[in-house]
Amino acid sequence: MTPNGHPGLGGPILVVDDDTVSRLVLAHMLRGLGFEVVQADDLGPALELLGTTHFAVVFSDYSMPGGTGLQLFETLRNLPSRPSFVLVTGIVDRAGHGEPGGDSVDAHLAKPVSTRSLRACLRTIESRVPSP
Repeated sequence: MTPNGHPGLGGPILVVDDDTVSRLVLAHMLRGLGFEVVQADDLGPALELLGTTHFAVVFSDYSMPGGTGLQLFETLRNLPSRPSFVLVTGIVDRAGHGEPGGDSVDAHLAKPVSTRSLRACLRTIESRVPSP
């Protein structure tokens, strides 16, 4: 499905967050924008899904019981068709900056996520996706 207003982001989106409310809210917002969304509650389930499905974008929480979003990003960064990666955090000082890989993610998104910040993030991601 190619969402309205985001033709460069065709394909499902994976939302990874151990906080159920945060995960459900972000998934609901993305569905409202026309995206197909799959959810995982930690790194293990996310890695299983990534092994069977190609996602256009991965939105991952920074801190989870099974590891960090940056650990997930490090696993994905060398894939030949790596999905775009957004690090989502409730930490005011944008977690991941200055850490190995933290400045290499495609975008950061602060919690609580607003529709406005989500749309801006999606535009940033789309502007970095190479044209077919």
